[in-house]
Amino acid sequence: MEKKQSVFTRFINFIKSILKKDMHKQIPEITTKASNNESKTEFINDIKLQNDVDFEILKLQEKYEYGELKLSLLSDEQLHSLNLLYTKQISDLEKKLKSKQIELNVANIE
Repeated sequence: MEKKQSVFTRFINFIKSILKKDMHKQIPEITTKASNNESKTEFINDIKLQNDVDFEILKLQEKYEYGELKLSLLSDEQLHSLNLLYTKQISDLEKKLKSKQIELNVANIE
């Protein structure tokens, strides 16, 4: 003999079946993957940046950005180093922005 399902059980099973179907539709397929060469290159560039920049200057930059440090208390050498650091960071960000814009333009053309 087949056991009859209650209305509540049938309702729950119905909702589960709907959610299972919707879950498959909502999960986007990943069509693009970052190439290993790009991620390796970014990693190597980050390491180079860390090796190029003195960590003391990075600490000074962090303290300045949090308002814990006044520029009047810094020596001329520290000011110059901070200025160079900001200039380098800005140029790196501009290069990344340009490369992303180029990638977007190429993707839009295709």
